[in-house]
Amino acid sequence: MSPVRILVASAMIVLLAGDSVAAEDQVIVARASSAVLDAETVRLVARQFKFTEFSGGQLEQAPTLTLRQEITQLCGAVSPAYLVEFQTLNTGAKYSFDAPLGTAADTLKWPACLKVSLLPVTPRPGEIASGAAADFAAISTAPAGQERRRVLQSFPAALNRSVQQFRGVVTTPVELRPIEGLTADDAAQKLMALQTIGGQPAAAAFVATPMRGRILETVADPTRGGAAGSTCPATSSAVDAALVQSVFDWSQKRRDKTRRAGSASIYVVDNGFFGLERHGSRFASSFPPSLFLRWSNSEGVVGPVSRFGPRTVWPNNYKNDAFAAQPDSFTPDDDASHGTHVAGLVLGGPDFQTPRDALLQDSRLDLTIIALGAGEHDLVENSEQGLQPLLTNAIGDRRELSIVNMSVAYQGGGSRGYFQSLFATMGDALFVVAAGNDSEPATVALEFPGALGDRPNVISVAAHDAAEPSRLAWFTNYGQKSVDIAAPGCGVLSWKDADHQVALSGTSTAAPIVTFAASLLASLDGSLKPAQIRTRILISGELLGGAQVRWNLVSGSKLDIPAALLLYDDLLKVRIADPGAPGGYRVETWIGQVEDSWGLRCVTDGANVSQRDRDNLWAFKRQEGEAWLFVDRPGGDFTPCPIAAGPPAGSTKAPMITFRRTARIVDHAVVPDPAPLPPQPKDLSDVEAIVFSGVN
Repeated sequence: MSPVRILVASAMIVLLAGDSVAAEDQVIVARASSAVLDAETVRLVARQFKFTEFSGGQLEQAPTLTLRQEITQLCGAVSPAYLVEFQTLNTGAKYSFDAPLGTAADTLKWPACLKVSLLPVTPRPGEIASGAAADFAAISTAPAGQERRRVLQSFPAALNRSVQQFRGVVTTPVELRPIEGLTADDAAQKLMALQTIGGQPAAAAFVATPMRGRILETVADPTRGGAAGSTCPATSSAVDAALVQSVFDWSQKRRDKTRRAGSASIYVVDNGFFGLERHGSRFASSFPPSLFLRWSNSEGVVGPVSRFGPRTVWPNNYKNDAFAAQPDSFTPDDDASHGTHVAGLVLGGPDFQTPRDALLQDSRLDLTIIALGAGEHDLVENSEQGLQPLLTNAIGDRRELSIVNMSVAYQGGGSRGYFQSLFATMGDALFVVAAGNDSEPATVALEFPGALGDRPNVISVAAHDAAEPSRLAWFTNYGQKSVDIAAPGCGVLSWKDADHQVALSGTSTAAPIVTFAASLLASLDGSLKPAQIRTRILISGELLGGAQVRWNLVSGSKLDIPAALLLYDDLLKVRIADPGAPGGYRVETWIGQVEDSWGLRCVTDGANVSQRDRDNLWAFKRQEGEAWLFVDRPGGDFTPCPIAAGPPAGSTKAPMITFRRTARIVDHAVVPDPAPLPPQPKDLSDVEAIVFSGVN
């Protein structure tokens, strides 16, 4: 057997192989560190780990690729041993090695593999490569520093050395799920048994990489075309400030007297804050002291001071000396101002500043900066060890809902297990986390906490563009079970410091907009729990464009703050005939009550089901010719299902609803009807969306 080395994140194996983790959630994270994988390793990986079937964006792209191209994307080099495993798994399938896959793409099974891509590489000036031998190197040819750092950091220092000319080997971490009957521990042992270097077990290759944290970088070129040629039109304003304020005021008046107004404490976990005036002792108008009542205003303190080993970290980045020039002549760069930009969006962004100050003057919200870094790209070493104590001490015995925004990412060293434990331990807090900017499934990017959106107190947020209908931004991470919803992420305006604003792109900007929405819900209704706020945000969203890719998210939707805030009314988006409008109709948004419905049912419902009861329904949504129901309301969770078209069996009556309207949304405001209107029947074919009131 030829020498081969595979790096396995062994700490993750231990964490995920315990009795408390379901078998289907057990994974091994592995990456090759050799230019050649022998046939035995290829066979073991293909047979001991679950195969893949394409869905979402992969399935949309696959028909245009050849078998050779698809295997190259999945596994890098096309190994003869992998082709044998592929043919064995797809016995009887019809395909050609160098012809487009076409309709075969949605039927083929793809064996698990390690990814090793061989590239002739000429290093740029000043660039070095890392490797165990001069004939290969583990590097990234991507121009972004993020990926290069990630690849280099994954190799133990003992294997690193500089070379001048080399054949490039790009290895990518992959997540492998053991087949049924095989635990992660057992599978890891089988991999380890194959490891040899010079005939001796390669124990040195099995190092648990340290847990490293960083801010999620802003995307430098959000308009770059993605795989499908998509771009990322800028959003600029984070929210429709006038409409959000109007809907919030309306819902306040509509709130039942048995429900109390609430409040929220928001914790921005990031790399510090520049929202004070330059000399660090006074708050700027963009971040008034009333928003930081939790902390002393006299010293401009906006959160706890923390110590990570020998390093002291202040929440205020001026205290951290996170600048290269004198304060009076300094404007922070995007990395240094990351936490400030996020904090500004948590408060609704610059366009919401005036209504924000009026809305929050009675201290319904207070903001705390939990700094895990000092205005730098990388968070302080061992910062994760202080995160839970910092949050626990900051939250204390406060009674209002705590919302934690995390536009940061950790990798290695058992990151998954750490955040799983954190979320379970702090179940009374709502965590809003950025999904990441790797253009990958979250379970492939392996950045945490962004890949853990399947928990009742976690919302993982992707980014969408400002097109109509909006689509996922090309750079965003995604996941059918791991990333929940999308929010504006292209060119979103917020503050860099007390005096400067800038529009940035990335899931870092999308997550705090969801945090803003969650804080409004918490202040509107003090009885809401984290799981209820999560569900309300997800079911009230507007379906994304792109039928093949929207369900790369749990909700298939983008954030719709006004719809989420209409807790005490049903929302109806209905087509109104208008010969002068595109398509011959315009869409109006009505507020009121669905009094009756007929024929709203899933395609999977049996012939004896004529409709779903209202108590089973969360929402109805239509987009680009598709129509979906969000059902299973009694359990508190939701399930999207395609709606059955046409009348139920044995009936000629078309699906419809009857709606009693009390107000409309016109020109960014809620306009009440001057007099009660009679109930209005509407054919479901004229309905764009229904969001039913309330939470479970």
